[in-house]
Amino acid sequence: MPSQTFDNLSNDKKERILTSALKEFGRVSYEEASINQIIKNADISRGSFYMYFKDKEDLYIYILSNKRKMLEKKLVDLIIKNNGDFILAWEQFYLDIIAFCTKKENYKFFKNLFVGMRFTTEKHFAFKPSKLEMEEYKKKIISIIDRSKFNVKNDNDLFDSYMFLQMTTLSSIAFLFLNEDFKNKSVFENRINIIKNGLYERKEI
Repeated sequence: MPSQTFDNLSNDKKERILTSALKEFGRVSYEEASINQIIKNADISRGSFYMYFKDKEDLYIYILSNKRKMLEKKLVDLIIKNNGDFILAWEQFYLDIIAFCTKKENYKFFKNLFVGMRFTTEKHFAFKPSKLEMEEYKKKIISIIDRSKFNVKNDNDLFDSYMFLQMTTLSSIAFLFLNEDFKNKSVFENRINIIKNGLYERKEI
């Protein structure tokens, strides 16, 4: 996370640095991204950069963390709007994420993120909060879910179901970026329907 020195900068300067970083991480992959290019576009010195961030990874995770928090707030609002139905919320949120990720200023950054991410090993895939943030987030989500709508009642199972929907949504969006076919909703809709209906055949007793 950035230093207090960065936090004390003017909003205009912070925005200039983050815009420059977003541009560079969209131009090339994370591994290829250049601090030199970031500081050149942001018009700051290399020494200043290291006063603000430990390294390139620190900056990258900060950008992702900010975007994750912004999207999490939107999702919480949708769950509340849908009276605690987190499946309906994720269905609506899927469209919101696509709209957000395909904005002109975001598209290249998220394309590099989704096309290059590895779900099990990519430590930079930081829609991943810290342990403390995750615990607080879990409490928040559990508090706004309407348990009466679901067969699962246990807190851990409810949250696991919620997180499973998150991974289903993100993997479906990654598929769209890989194929550059953002009008194709069938992959996500099919996966959501499987979750809604379950896998086992329901037999009359």
